[in-house]
Amino acid sequence: MPAQWDEPFGLPTIEALFFRHSVLGTRARRIARNRDAGGGVLRDTLDELITAGEKVTTLDPRACRERAERHFTHLVMAEAYVRMYEQMLQKAS
Repeated sequence: MPAQWDEPFGLPTIEALFFRHSVLGTRARRIARNRDAGGGVLRDTLDELITAGEKVTTLDPRACRERAERHFTHLVMAEAYVRMYEQMLQKAS
C-alpha cells in the first residue's frame, strides 16, 4: 500500500489484515493508524519500501488477522460510530 497521498481510511490495508496478509506501506495518515508491529511495515520512501519488502514475509499472519478482528469487525466499527454520533449530539446540545 505505497500511498503517496493522505489516505482517508485505508480499506485495502484492513482487507489484507483480515486475510492474514502483512502490509507494506507508507506512513500516510490512516494507513499508519490501521496497522501495528504485528501487521506490517511502514517506510517513508520508495527505496525504503523496496528494501523492507523482505521483512514483510517474516511477520506472523495470525497477528495480522488478530489486529483486524480487534479493531475492524462490523461490531467494533458500529460501536465506534455510535460513540461518535453520541459525541456529536452532545456538542450540538
